[in-house]
Amino acid sequence: MPISAHYGMTVLIWGLTWTAIRLQVESAAVDLAVFYRFVMASVVALAVLAVTRRLSRLMPSQHGFRCLRPMLGQWFMERLFSGCGAWYRG
Repeated sequence: MPISAHYGMTVLIWGLTWTAIRLQVESAAVDLAVFYRFVMASVVALAVLAVTRRLSRLMPSQHGFRCLRPMLGQWFMERLFSGCGAWYRG
């Protein structure tokens, strides 16, 4: 697939995402809108992986690490960038 097609798909997806966010925020609470978007994205991602047969099963020992990794990443990012905006008093 040429790079222009990838660029076009990216622009289309980002454009539709911002439109969906604007429409959801107008009609629902922000927390609820974020929850709906994540649920819909998860369902679509799982469906695409299942159709393309790229969905793999996790061993029971892998579940803990897969759940812990995003939390550790969030903790690290909060520590890394916690003081970045403190100097700016706009």
